[in-house]
Amino acid sequence: TPTCMVNAPHEPQSGCIIHPGVVSREELRVRPPRSIAVEQHEALDLQDLRLSVSHALDIIDTDASIVDAEVCASWCEQHVSPIQYDTEHPADSGQRPRSQTTSGIGILVVMDHQDGPRLGFGSESQDFSPEGIKEALAHAKANALHAPAFKSLPRPQSQQQARLTFHDDDTLQLTLDDVAELAGEAFEGALSTVRSAGFVTRLQVNGQVVSRKEHLMLGNTQGVLVGDTSTGLVATVLTRLIQEESQGTGQRVATHLQDFSPHDAGAEAAQRALQARHGVQLEGRDYPVVFGSEAIAALIHDALIPALSLDTVASGLSPFAT
Repeated sequence: TPTCMVNAPHEPQSGCIIHPGVVSREELRVRPPRSIAVEQHEALDLQDLRLSVSHALDIIDTDASIVDAEVCASWCEQHVSPIQYDTEHPADSGQRPRSQTTSGIGILVVMDHQDGPRLGFGSESQDFSPEGIKEALAHAKANALHAPAFKSLPRPQSQQQARLTFHDDDTLQLTLDDVAELAGEAFEGALSTVRSAGFVTRLQVNGQVVSRKEHLMLGNTQGVLVGDTSTGLVATVLTRLIQEESQGTGQRVATHLQDFSPHDAGAEAAQRALQARHGVQLEGRDYPVVFGSEAIAALIHDALIPALSLDTVASGLSPFAT
């Protein structure tokens, strides 16, 4: 994993790590901190977030009531291109692609108390300015509660560790028009599949393609200062054959553009709709079933993983608690 060069005139590489202990917070400033009040669709990078975290830690240093603190700043952008097609209502087909941008800063504070440490968390959205940082800090202090089990915030590692990165430079460069083209591929996959089976009317195709990129920077008063970048691509398609009263869904998920095939998501949705034709209504009784991949994923996500959460186990609500 590359270490950011703090004296370089250019921005640090995406996904790089600033190793605490190698440089100090003061040395990390390659330009003076600027007030960042984020406007809609304004792009921020790791350098902007790094400066905001460093500035927040400086503000925290001046507060004698805080023993320890951790600051996290993040910025996320999503490009969303909807898919909407109805042979019976062609005028209603098509929606414009849109961008959604969110950002914020969160502060966790540790405050000393005669009964033991108190922890509080506060956050502020869309505002990395000194006023926004102070507002988040005020919320954190006001929310502080007794935390007898707390030991310490993370400390820097003595040795640099090899680290995997999960972002894709090609996905980072995707524009709204690029995502709209990917949505067109998903639509074409669904439409070509049903048409090859002889269906050209009384059909609907809905869904969307989403690209997501996120920068995150985290630092604390123990000397940790690390950053990361992540990317993601999701295609979801629903194909409905109105005459046959059948429908099917298809999905594709990837972190890298080269592994992403929205056309396959559309084709899968159409194939499932074709397979679901001529269904019959079963009478009510017990039947042996074989769960598909979607049902298994829903069971794991909505039942198994929450049941294995330590909070659920500790509260006695998990079937694994007995």
